[in-house]
Formats: sequence, C-alpha cells, structure tokens
Amino acid sequence: MKSPRHAAFPSSPTPRWQRRPERRPEEILDAALRVFAQRGLHQTSLEEVAKEAGISKGTIYLYFKNKEELFVAAAQRVVPHPDEIHKAGHTAPDTGIDLSHLLHELAQTAYRRFCTPAYLAFFSMMAAETLRHPEWGELYFRRVVLALNRRLAEIFTRAIRTGQCRPIDPVLVSRAFVGMFLMMALSQEHLGGKKYTPLSERKVIDSLTDIFLHGLAPADPRES
Repeated sequence: MKSPRHAAFPSSPTPRWQRRPERRPEEILDAALRVFAQRGLHQTSLEEVAKEAGISKGTIYLYFKNKEELFVAAAQRVVPHPDEIHKAGHTAPDTGIDLSHLLHELAQTAYRRFCTPAYLAFFSMMAAETLRHPEWGELYFRRVVLALNRRLAEIFTRAIRTGQCRPIDPVLVSRAFVGMFLMMALSQEHLGGKKYTPLSERKVIDSLTDIFLHGLAPADPRES
C-alpha cells in the first residue's frame, strides 16, 4: 500500500512502448519524487528510480549525472521555479515596475504552488530527511531555495533603485516575502488550519501582500 506522500506525486508512467522520448526526463523526475517520498533521499538508489520509471539505470545518466543533480531537478518540479519569477518580473532594465501588482502576481504563483499536494508531500519528506541527513537540506537550500531568493532579489533591487522600496537587504526581503506564503500554505493545508480559519486564496494573497508592503502602521488619512 502506498503512503499518502507517495500518492501525492504522479502515478507510474505509461508502458515504455507508448512513451514519447521527449517526455522521458519528466517521467524520470516524477519517478524520483515518488521514490524519494517513499524511501527518503539518503536511502534511495538510482536503481530504484530506474525501476520505478521503467527504464535502465544507464538511461538516467543520459539526463542527470548523479543522484544530487536528479534531486535538484526533481525539487524544481514542485517548488516555485526561478524562471517563473523571471517571467513575472521581466521588464526593460531601465524602466520602473509596478511593485504592488508584481508582488501580487508572485504571491499567487508561490502560494498556489505551496498549496499543492505534491509540494506538501515534498516538504514533509525534506523535513524528516534533513533531521537525519542535514547535507541534503544544505544542498536543497543552496541549489533550490537560494536560486529562487536571488531571482526575487533582482526585483527588489530594481525597486530600491527606482525609489519604490527603501534600501534594505534584497535577499533578506525575498526570503521574508516567500516565507509568509510558505508558512501560510503549510498551516492552512498541511496542518488543517483551513478548517478553523477558512481563508480564501484571494484574502491570503491580498492581505499578506498589503502587510508586506505597508506594515501594520495605520493608513495616512491624507492619502485617502
């Protein structure tokens, strides 16, 4: 019987003779996520991933040079990807940005991804795994989390340069912004918070983004 975490990831791919070769990397990554969730990162072997994907171990090496690279690519299947952030924040380098609108878009992208069963299963696996093998947590932070933070930091750096944001460490600001939505998604979806605080997605995104932009200070009546 498969565990709930295992079931959160896509089921086993179609038989080999029905596959399209261009989809093979995705099938390998989906298989890796299922095996990682079931066995844990440290215990998983590439042989087990290959068996789950219905391929030979050698086929994995055509796309990923080792288990660490396979893990990083698999993680990027479930977390918000830096390319999504780049696409949302892409404007000409010398033009201003509508920071409020952009942060709402980024918040929606991140929150929706964090609320998916696949992300919740991945987070649970990482939390358990890094207690026993912290090197995997460090790899995840260095290769996945920081990549996302740095892409977000580019947006805040531009906002500082154009006067839409006061000077502050852009990487720290990025981590704070993403962290709000990560913790809200985990508490609402993973810990059952939505049963007791049934907040809509729109309310979460609008409220947290507004607090992030304006803090808790009362609005200036002169601006109303």
